[in-house]
Amino acid sequence: MQMLSAPFETVIHEVISSSKHIILGTICVDSHPSIDKIKELSGIRLYHLSEKNREVITERITNDIHKFL
Repeated sequence: MQMLSAPFETVIHEVISSSKHIILGTICVDSHPSIDKIKELSGIRLYHLSEKNREVITERITNDIHKFL
């Protein structure tokens, strides 16, 4: 819903493009032009969380974060 706000979209793209920090968030699975641009950026990792894989994904995300520290 926030991606319908042009100022919010601008800030998100600025943060993602310029940040050397780890940013963890949620993103819509459905296709949207602005969201698809974020998904395609280099350095972006997408994790599909489900009830069946939540334990494995949690461990995978933790390991990936540790690699960047």
